[in-house]
Amino acid sequence: MSESKVSAEDQLMLNKFARSYQIQTQLKTDLAEAKTLVENIGDASDEILLLDDEDAASIPCRIGNCFVHFNQVILGVKWASNG
Repeated sequence: MSESKVSAEDQLMLNKFARSYQIQTQLKTDLAEAKTLVENIGDASDEILLLDDEDAASIPCRIGNCFVHFNQVILGVKWASNG
């Protein structure tokens, strides 16, 4: 079997392509995660709007690793100010 030789210039182009492909793959993954997050936030917002008064008195909202309970009005204000 004969060995094929790769020039230094070709190797640089291969390395550049590999890095670009890796970045593209990571960006596609990040985009998919961001789209899922946007959908989840939209769904949660819709669900909060549909709550009756009794359920709207205490809505758990995740902040970091813990859940904090807000009422519907305060949570709406917080989301509006962060959105």
